[in-house]
Amino acid sequence: MINDTTARKGSAAPADTGTCNAVFPAEFALDLVHHLPGRLRLRSAALKRNAHAIEYQRRQLAKITGVTSVEANPSTGSLLLKYDPTVVPPANVVELFASRGITAHKATGTSELGWSEELMTALKRSMLEVIAERLMLAIIGVAA
Repeated sequence: MINDTTARKGSAAPADTGTCNAVFPAEFALDLVHHLPGRLRLRSAALKRNAHAIEYQRRQLAKITGVTSVEANPSTGSLLLKYDPTVVPPANVVELFASRGITAHKATGTSELGWSEELMTALKRSMLEVIAERLMLAIIGVAA
């Protein structure tokens, strides 16, 4: 069952989204900002502060089999999509969007790692640098 969540509080939802088909092309690029199995966030500057466009995209995404809810945030131009990973395999999400005329690109500036993995990598690197520095100081101190 699809949760028909509309735009977040403080934004006006469009009164008539049926007319949006003529205004917004079927091929619409979105940035894939974050993706975990069962949950992903899409964003587009074209959707920012555009209640009609974001509602149109929310409805398009909500039509996809396996999608359980789509939340729209017009103030950021983002869509939070939740889906059933047993119905929509996480590896096939982008291809599924493409088959529906929705182009999702990996957002520039993001890596394959999530933010928690990036944080752990940075912490490990810092710890190794501290250990190497102390080891060098110990070797120099012993040699002198």
